[in-house]
Amino acid sequence: MRPPFFRESRLLIVAGKGGVGKTTVAAVTAAAAAASGLRTLLVGLDSGSALGESFGLGSLTTSRVEVTDNLDAQIVVPDLALRDWLADKRLARLADRLATSGALDMIATAVPGIRDILVLGRIKALINEANHDVIVVDGPASGHAVSMLQTATGLRESVSVGAIRQQADEVAGMLADPAITQVLLVTLPEQTPVTETVETAFALEDRVGVRLGPIFVNQVDPQRAALVNTEAFDEPTRQFVLDQMAREAMQQAMIHRLQTELPLPLVELPTVRSVSLEQRRRQLQQALLEWAP
Repeated sequence: MRPPFFRESRLLIVAGKGGVGKTTVAAVTAAAAAASGLRTLLVGLDSGSALGESFGLGSLTTSRVEVTDNLDAQIVVPDLALRDWLADKRLARLADRLATSGALDMIATAVPGIRDILVLGRIKALINEANHDVIVVDGPASGHAVSMLQTATGLRESVSVGAIRQQADEVAGMLADPAITQVLLVTLPEQTPVTETVETAFALEDRVGVRLGPIFVNQVDPQRAALVNTEAFDEPTRQFVLDQMAREAMQQAMIHRLQTELPLPLVELPTVRSVSLEQRRRQLQQALLEWAP
């Protein structure tokens, strides 16, 4: 069964504080979309991305690989995006010369934000190719996500004409269209990640104007400890259960804070210690079906 969520936007950008499970959520989101019958492309933005490892593959490259039925994966890196952009402008020979001379780094340094805008432009080109129904991007950490997605606005304010302004306009249009783009924030039910998630959500809405999808709250413990009668336990076991009760109460307090401060739906993902990607995918797909508005 296909969760309605996957029909809402073609581009899903997953972002979150380092260590919250962002890459894993991106991988299982893409796997869930593919399992629902959608042609899905999973994109990493880091040449050292662990996305490939999620599927038992080596490091991904800029060459697209078939992961499973309906699921492909690749990475998009700034230098190649810049070469592709120059080639699209019929400057392929110049792009090759710049690549061999090392001048691509000089261009990126001379135009602040050009790396991010070209990466987003490359993602837009992947959407336009129409080879996939859904593209899931394992985006940068929260702080960089805000600056990256804000790049188009900054360049539009500083560049009035030319190819760079055109690229910025196209990327800004892509990000502002909810039928194309959603940002999915991932957090843990802990104080620091929740605080950063709240701040990131407001920053993305205020500065970028991008649509925010549901927030994925990762590693939520089942509410079990409070149901246990600790009187029959020895002291070490009793203390362990009390500590778990305190942890569960803290997690629920953080979930309540998210519900109170952000007008966004939450998708809770249970704590996992040794389950397969397929089991994790099924958990996510079931959570999306239960959440469906």
